[in-house]
Amino acid sequence: MLVLGSICFNCLGALLVENFLKAKGELYEQKAQLLLGEVVVNSILVFVGPLFITDLEVRAMNSPWQRGFFSGWDGRVLVCAILWIPAGWTATMLVKRCSNLLKTLAQAFSSVLTYVFSVVPLSSGPRTWAHFVTMLGPPLTPEPVSSPVVLLAISVMISALTFGADRREPKISNRRHTDHQEVPEKWKVDSSYLQVRPRSRQISESSGR
Repeated sequence: MLVLGSICFNCLGALLVENFLKAKGELYEQKAQLLLGEVVVNSILVFVGPLFITDLEVRAMNSPWQRGFFSGWDGRVLVCAILWIPAGWTATMLVKRCSNLLKTLAQAFSSVLTYVFSVVPLSSGPRTWAHFVTMLGPPLTPEPVSSPVVLLAISVMISALTFGADRREPKISNRRHTDHQEVPEKWKVDSSYLQVRPRSRQISESSGR
């Protein structure tokens, strides 16, 4: 039930976020509004959520009022924050320009790469990478290789590579080609990804011309 509920809420949230980002407005303003909402919700969960725990010991372990807000913070939190900032912005720009489905496929592709990296032991990689990872904490145990997971990973990678491929449309030239060569084709963005301007703006531009 938790998995099904998570799927339903994620799908609903994806549709609402895409509808919000496709609306009129600058990207940085919309991103700031989304992050402000996340900060408010997360603050309520962090500070108010532990108050509903009846067990005093468990409440003391989870309440920032008793153990401190920055308890457990280290260099890994800073590294994750530095990496998550560009990851969040690129995902938002992808939804703004294209669609949430393409963003989900791109994230699924990254999950596949994460699984591939987790299967290979850390000792098999470069020493510089192994030293950097061990600086942040002990290395994780390699994940077991599973045939269904490998097949699912391959299907996800194929979907991510094929979905959203640009359609090629021939460009008709007014000049006559005496050598009867074919007109070269150019890759164009799919029409479903083109942002439609408001009708009022189109009318004003046409009247100005």
